[in-house]
Amino acid sequence: MATFMRASCSLDWPMENLLVWNKKHLGTNTYGFRPVYEMIALFRNKGFKVENRALGDVITFPRLTRKPNHPAEKPLDLLLFLLETAGKDNVLDVFMGSGTTLLACQYLGLSGTGIEINDKYFDIACQRLQDAISKQ
Repeated sequence: MATFMRASCSLDWPMENLLVWNKKHLGTNTYGFRPVYEMIALFRNKGFKVENRALGDVITFPRLTRKPNHPAEKPLDLLLFLLETAGKDNVLDVFMGSGTTLLACQYLGLSGTGIEINDKYFDIACQRLQDAISKQ
């Protein structure tokens, strides 16, 4: 996390919040407690502000029980909520995976950029986006 903090500050995009995503279902862990949450880091650029001041930093969306595109795939509804709430400008997903964040950007008319090191998942993300664009 320290590397992300340094990088984001050098870009003048400091981390604003760590959100807790309550997935409503147990995750996997061989030896310890089984996690029911994931952390979501929210970085901001100048002028950013969440307008709805009644929102807390714990959000509840059921996890995907079947992950057809990526082992850590996030639900589209979760990304739509986050981007409708906080995505006013450019969205950067540095762990794009199968492209759910960019798919949500496409649906909401936001500009998004994704970075993915794995060619397989990059190709899946490209196909998902092409499919969404062709349906519109």
